[in-house]
Amino acid sequence: MRYHGRRYVSDPHPMIHDPLAVDPELLALPAVPSARRAAVFVVMAFTATCALVLATLLWADVRYAFRSAVPVAEADVLRPEAAGLPLGETVVLRGAPMASNAIVYRRALGGQAYVAFSLAGQRDVWVQVPVRGSRDEVLARRSFTGRLVEAHTLGVRFDAVRRYASRALGQPIDAHARVLLADEAPSDAWPAVLQVLFALLVVATDAWLILRWFKPLPAEPEAADQAGTNVRA
Repeated sequence: MRYHGRRYVSDPHPMIHDPLAVDPELLALPAVPSARRAAVFVVMAFTATCALVLATLLWADVRYAFRSAVPVAEADVLRPEAAGLPLGETVVLRGAPMASNAIVYRRALGGQAYVAFSLAGQRDVWVQVPVRGSRDEVLARRSFTGRLVEAHTLGVRFDAVRRYASRALGQPIDAHARVLLADEAPSDAWPAVLQVLFALLVVATDAWLILRWFKPLPAEPEAADQAGTNVRA
């Protein structure tokens, strides 16, 4: 419809004159069942929520990707200075691995093998090292360089180790226990940056589609005039 003088007249091409006009052919289509609309909304909202949770879990990795690869501090695990090593930074930690509680595991994604162990004299300081040679070569080391984090920030990546240490070794790993991710450089965290960017893109796309698909259509001029007549009556 197109406004002409004091009345609305038929317009065979309403979209040409007004890009915001509602296409009558679109309005003639049958309405989508409310149950189906609700299901689509729930799925899209759930997808956006999962993507946002993923971005939150990987945010520490994103921050580390922009850190310096040069160690900012170093300490012996048996010295008091070890407690003051900064989290989220590249540090050097010296100590003797405890071979008795060494846990070798392999991640489902990528298939990389790791060995995790505590350092002698400290039950709440663990080291995770990728196994590129043999397990004995890793356990023979006395110095480890990498990112220092708390166990709970690793999420599912370290949960299996924590469960195994508690059940099989009788050595629970506290959520705030420190874990040194040895041989991990800031450049290794760049895949997390790409994953977070993709997750944020999914959130933005879902939000845009939800606002576009589920917003109410503008009222037709005839319907608006009829509503005004009913109110005045």
